[in-house]
Amino acid sequence: MDPPPYIPQFPPELMALLDDPRLADMKDSPDPLAHSTRLLEPRDPPTRGESRYLLLRHDDGYDTRRRSVRWVNQPKGLGFLGRTGGGLGFSLVTERPQFHERTKKRAIYADASSYLGWWIASPAFVEILRQFDPEPIETVAIDWVFADGQRLDRYVFVDVRRLVHAYDYARTAVVVQMKKGTKYIGWPAHPRALKPDIDPAVHVFRDAFWRDDLFMSRALAKALADAGLLRGIRFEDPFSVATVEF
Repeated sequence: MDPPPYIPQFPPELMALLDDPRLADMKDSPDPLAHSTRLLEPRDPPTRGESRYLLLRHDDGYDTRRRSVRWVNQPKGLGFLGRTGGGLGFSLVTERPQFHERTKKRAIYADASSYLGWWIASPAFVEILRQFDPEPIETVAIDWVFADGQRLDRYVFVDVRRLVHAYDYARTAVVVQMKKGTKYIGWPAHPRALKPDIDPAVHVFRDAFWRDDLFMSRALAKALADAGLLRGIRFEDPFSVATVEF
């Protein structure tokens, strides 16, 4: 039986890293409550700027999780919270989401900000996404009301449905952890390299395993920058955590 679509599956090349000879002498941490950790550095690392794609990150200053925001009619249950964002779409959202922010509306608002693994974005932001790559973009209209009664006009929930096993793990730094004699993949570190055979016609996608990692082509990112639509977001070259300037 196939696993549910909301449970990401390890790509085989990632699991193969657990057999890397550089991990042969890895031992448990002397602290029984802690993991031991090892960083596998790539032997053929990428160079800064080689990737056609950039990682989309939220700007903490606009992060909705840090503000007094309530989803008034949020669907109930842990089953819902375990299946939000990550390319799963909005099948569990059965009525128009209503948000209440317990502050007055600011003069300048984010063009896009993260919320439960989805994005809340302006109509101008979504329009540019769809100009470049309409196929994977799914939206749901929302109502967002501030304490002073003002609203966010025409903002929507956005999800990116396209999933791609994007990382070239042979050229990506990966953290491996160990506990009770068992090794685990921790997370991709930096530098990160993407597979060279991703279709160049693709402009936006999520990594199929690390689904919070949302990528946009440099051309799409520059179009958003040129339109002045970077409030609430920033872009990273997969090579490092440094913000890419346009």
